[in-house]
Amino acid sequence: MELKRYSGVLIRCQDKVLLCKRSMDEDSRPGEWSVPCGHQEKNENKLSCAVRELFEETSIKLEPDDLKYIGGIKTMDNKNNFVRGIMSLFLYDSDEEIVPDLVGAKDGEEHEDYGYFGLDDLPSPIGDGITEIINTVLFKKWT
Repeated sequence: MELKRYSGVLIRCQDKVLLCKRSMDEDSRPGEWSVPCGHQEKNENKLSCAVRELFEETSIKLEPDDLKYIGGIKTMDNKNNFVRGIMSLFLYDSDEEIVPDLVGAKDGEEHEDYGYFGLDDLPSPIGDGITEIINTVLFKKWT
């Protein structure tokens, strides 16, 4: 089985990161907190996927040059039985908290809540590998 490809953006503001909570109506990981992310389309690279998905889910518009690749993490199926894909993550640093528009965004209904969180107050449940990536970017000062 070929692994699915996903891309997402981790927005860092000082010592916190933006996370969105998946809607309970979603088939994929309902109620889970993660970064805005989504499925990479055929013939789309991981960077353009990250920019597109961030905009579609939050109405936050960034340019590819604004983002820095920080790594990939394995994503599991809903029951954590097997690896279903790889999520490529990109970092964006902001001087102030950017507020996502979950109502006006094209796919904003995929999320029911959002917030900025530090490592000591991360919400639960949280997506596969997200805590480790957050620890890396917040405390090892990914630059």
